[in-house]
Amino acid sequence: MSQFPDQQNGATPPPFGHGPPPGDDKATLALVFGILAIALSPLWAIGMFIFRKQALEMGYTGSKAQIGFILSIVSIAIWGLAFVSCVACIGCGTLLSL
Repeated sequence: MSQFPDQQNGATPPPFGHGPPPGDDKATLALVFGILAIALSPLWAIGMFIFRKQALEMGYTGSKAQIGFILSIVSIAIWGLAFVSCVACIGCGTLLSL
């Protein structure tokens, strides 16, 4: 019989200090919100900025938060161009109807 009860069935606990880095959950949320900003609306980018800031304050150094940031910036640019295009089309339609 083993000294440690977890090792009786062959399962060993993870080594101490090898868990996810601090802020990993916040960085994952920033990435998810960045993806949602591209897919649905740039308003999701607000959540990304909040979670990215929290992850960086916790000392996160991975790339998830950075990728979420890039996706949100791209989302804002795409949706901004779409908005400008719609305004231009409406303006042209208004001018043509005069």
